[in-house]
Amino acid sequence: MTPIQELELKLSQPPRASVLEIKVAFEGSPKTYTYVALEAVGGWYLTNMSSNPAMSWEGLIDWFKAKDADVVSIRRATEWETLL
Repeated sequence: MTPIQELELKLSQPPRASVLEIKVAFEGSPKTYTYVALEAVGGWYLTNMSSNPAMSWEGLIDWFKAKDADVVSIRRATEWETLL
């Protein structure tokens, strides 16, 4: 993650109760990995974590930075389909 990308991400916090699809790539890996992040009760929760503590938005970005992830895209769910 470049310093510019980190700053842009930290300044663009999504609205409360957002559900995000975050695609990331790791250097040396041909795969793109997909995570889902959910904001609830003032904290962000991320899929694929063994212990899933709530994080601040900045904490979430810092987590990806610590993993040396390159954030490829972030998409926010904007509507729900009723299934039942």
